[in-house]
Amino acid sequence: MINDGDTGTTDDDVEIVAEVTKVVPGPLSDDERRCFETAAGKRLQSFRCPITMEPFRIPVQAADGFTYDEAAISQWVAQRLSHGQPITSPTTNKPMQPGPFLINFSLMAAMREVGAMLRATK
Repeated sequence: MINDGDTGTTDDDVEIVAEVTKVVPGPLSDDERRCFETAAGKRLQSFRCPITMEPFRIPVQAADGFTYDEAAISQWVAQRLSHGQPITSPTTNKPMQPGPFLINFSLMAAMREVGAMLRATK
């Protein structure tokens, strides 16, 4: 185990990150998201961010229990902080902790599965 001295990162830490990266799926691609613009896909509102109303790229769960696109909720929090406003839920407008946001892997997997079915029916 080698410690780099500056960050406290060890070779073991690097190996763990490499292993996690293998199982953590990347963001949904534009092609994967495009299928939700079809007539059938537009009916799937649970696959859309309540802030942008666009299909999720990286769905994350916030402290309010709702799922948002990672970029949209990060921008929401940053904008409120930069204006000195309290952090509130975009959905309920109640006070909310600014993070951490947890990737909603189940929703991401469901989107990929349904997206594959939608593309297969074209």
